Amino acid sequence: MKQTVKELLDDESVFMLTAEQVCSILNMGKTTVYKLLRSGDIPGTRRIGKSFRVRKKDIVDFLEGKR
Repeated sequence: MKQTVKELLDDESVFMLTAEQVCSILNMGKTTVYKLLRSGDIPGTRRIGKSFRVRKKDIVDFLEGKR
């Protein structure tokens, strides 16, 4: 079952987010989000193989303009 953005951000068991989840949270397309991840504009980005993972805390900070 897919979580809503609010559920995803409120779920304390979720520590890392996928690029697709970041797209939903930021309401941006995949191309834009992948450019931000590759450039380092979104902090807390980790590569696991070919996949990106982002710390949820860093996305919240990014949304609040703390970065």
